[in-house]
Amino acid sequence: MTFSDLLDMVRREIIADQYADAYSDADIEDVLWKASVEIAAAFDIPRELGESSTTEGATVVALGVDAIRLHALQIAGDDGVSADIRQVWRMRAVSPGPLRYFNFDVRRSSALAQIAPASTGGSANFEYTPLLERATPIGPSEPWNGTLSQFHTMVAYRAGISLYEMAEREDETQHWTQQYELRAAELAAWLGRTDMANLMIQPEARNDKGSRG
Repeated sequence: MTFSDLLDMVRREIIADQYADAYSDADIEDVLWKASVEIAAAFDIPRELGESSTTEGATVVALGVDAIRLHALQIAGDDGVSADIRQVWRMRAVSPGPLRYFNFDVRRSSALAQIAPASTGGSANFEYTPLLERATPIGPSEPWNGTLSQFHTMVAYRAGISLYEMAEREDETQHWTQQYELRAAELAAWLGRTDMANLMIQPEARNDKGSRG
């Protein structure tokens, strides 16, 4: 679904006629974008693949993209293991060789990964969570770069909850909160993230060890 589709859904199904003139399209688009980024951060989505290269003696890989997380890195067919930066530093004491460790921290750079030992050169392949950028105009674009389209309605539900809260009508959010939590649980199951259901769903709405104390 595009953001325009979600905007129509919010107006038609969630805030309905009583709020027809309360918000401009731009206002709702802002809330939809914030909701999409919030959900992306919670579920660590989307994931993308990238390619880069290294030269002999290099201790960093320039990803060529802005990433939030780096999940996997391979150089010249050798797989790296994500490690603490101090472990990376210690491994750099050895001669250049096959990739052993990598460290990525977006607080240092969104486009550089530290590696060890120093590279002998070769092509790099990696999986990452990209930094989402808002398109201008936003309407024709889709949440999460178009991935997981079957769950895009979550964005409308979360945005609708925010719009009710902005209008100080929290008592009307219960239905949409339930719809959002159900979709969140489905997405968590789809991704195999059992921990996410515990984070997104209230204990009384769950049936797992965590909900029973």
